[in-house]
Amino acid sequence: LSELETAIDSINALRAEAAASEGELPNIAGTHLEGRYLNVKRRGAHAADLLVKPDPAEVEGLLCRMEGARHVSAALELDDGDFLRRALELGATVSLGHTDANYETANALFTKGVTALTHTFNAMPPLHHRDGGVVAAGLTSDTALCEMICDGFHIHPASVRLAFTMFKNRMVLVSDSGRCAGKSEGYQFELGGQMAEIRGGVAKLVGT
Repeated sequence: LSELETAIDSINALRAEAAASEGELPNIAGTHLEGRYLNVKRRGAHAADLLVKPDPAEVEGLLCRMEGARHVSAALELDDGDFLRRALELGATVSLGHTDANYETANALFTKGVTALTHTFNAMPPLHHRDGGVVAAGLTSDTALCEMICDGFHIHPASVRLAFTMFKNRMVLVSDSGRCAGKSEGYQFELGGQMAEIRGGVAKLVGT
C-alpha cells in the first residue's frame, strides 16, 4: 500500500512539473490504479500475495491522494457493492479488469456505473458461445469502452479487428508500457515485487 501511495505522489509531482513547463513537457491527465483489487485467478503478472478484496476505505484514501483524473480497475465480482459505490461517489471512473466475472455479473456492473473493460480479452474469461462473459457484456452495454493493448503480442490482430467491428467508436488503445519501455533485450526490472525482463522484445517475469 505504501508503494502505491509513493507512486501516486510521484505522478502528482510530475503533473505539477508538466503544468509549470508551459508545454515543454507532456501533460499527465491523471492516474490509473490497476490493482491491487484483482482476482487471483486472472492476475496475469501481478503477485498473488499482494492482491486483496476490493476495500472501499482503502481505495478512498488512494483516490483522495490523487490529483487530476482518477480511474480504477478492479475485479468487481469480488465487491459487495461498497467499493464501486464509493469510487463513483469520489468522482473516479471504474473499469472491470483482471476479472473472472460471468456475463450476468458483468452486465449488472455496467448498469451500476462501470464504464470500461481493462485490457479487453486479457486477464478475463474468453468470449464463448455458451457464456458470452465479460466481453459480451461490454458489447451489449452500448456504452462500455473497450480498452485494448494493440502491440501485436497481447492480442492477435484478428481479435483486434473483431473488437473494432463490435465496439467501433468505443475503442480505447493503450500501450501498457512500464519502466522497461525503450530498454534493450535482457534488461531486468522490478514489477510489483517480482523480477521481470525484456525477452524477445516483450516484458516477461523472470523464470516464466
